[in-house]
Amino acid sequence: MRLWRIAIVALGVVLVSVSYARGRPLDVHVEDILRLEMEPYPEGPPGPTYTREPHGKDDTFTFDLRLVERFIPDPLPNTTWQGLLCRHGGILRVTLLDGEETITYGPCRRPATIEALWDAMIDIANDRTIALCGPDSHVVGTAGSMMPRCDRRIRVFE
Repeated sequence: MRLWRIAIVALGVVLVSVSYARGRPLDVHVEDILRLEMEPYPEGPPGPTYTREPHGKDDTFTFDLRLVERFIPDPLPNTTWQGLLCRHGGILRVTLLDGEETITYGPCRRPATIEALWDAMIDIANDRTIALCGPDSHVVGTAGSMMPRCDRRIRVFE
């Protein structure tokens, strides 16, 4: 009986330690990011890419990272456990300036700040505008989205 108590306490300590470490933000800031890529999981056509690297005007789904910088949480949040039944969704892959290290959010769960960044990336890629919630706008339906949409939009580039 005593051995079971020790095992349960040890397991509790491990779980609390892991939860604490996962709850802390990463030491990664906006200026450390080279590229953001949206990818379907497990398969499908690639989503938009936002990068600091130069890209051609004919590359219709590659955009300048500066368009979404204000939506990138600083510092980046830690990744989220995906659960045992995660089978499909979307991945946000963050490539750091060294070009080799990446941070992956998704496919089934993403922190709320990354979900807001995801929505901004989609909005800009789809119609080159972004929704702004503010004193002059009203939140409209949230069907199918975890983040509210606003009725006021601004053009981010021509």
